[in-house]
Amino acid sequence: MVRRNAADAVQRALSGGLQAASVRDVVQDWWCDQAPATGVTVRDDMRQEIFRPLPIHLGALDETLKWGGEAAEAADTRIDVELTVQDGTVHVWLGLDKVDVRAACDDFARLLSHALPYTDCLVGDDHVLLRLHGDLETDPLYHLAAAGMDAYASGPKDRRRLIEQVADGSAEAQAKQPYS
Repeated sequence: MVRRNAADAVQRALSGGLQAASVRDVVQDWWCDQAPATGVTVRDDMRQEIFRPLPIHLGALDETLKWGGEAAEAADTRIDVELTVQDGTVHVWLGLDKVDVRAACDDFARLLSHALPYTDCLVGDDHVLLRLHGDLETDPLYHLAAAGMDAYASGPKDRRRLIEQVADGSAEAQAKQPYS
């Protein structure tokens, strides 16, 4: 069930549809929805560095924030979010106190990292780190991320098939992580 929910979340990230123009817009919209249910702290240290996100970046950010917010709400705890930019990559750190982050977020993070190009989602003991790479000319694509970009460009039917294939547990996808 967790994998199916993770696959659905990645499908929503792939389909975009967000009207937000920036990383800050996505975080602001999420904060307005999440803050009443869960204590939320947002630390924005992005300064004025220019980062032009792809629609897929904004979708990944939106789904990661929602996933983390739901985990925090289920554990009746708060969530801390920190935004930074380093070398053209946006780092979104979600601190989740009193949450078994690996159990709650690992399937989602792996699927997101493998299926969405220029996106890494890493899970630690007490946090999730989403990295959105902005230097699109030099960052290599992992094979599933390349397939994700092809599916994104070719339309909704192909995107759904890709997500279902990855969610069904492609042995290669599970064995190879971009951050290992």
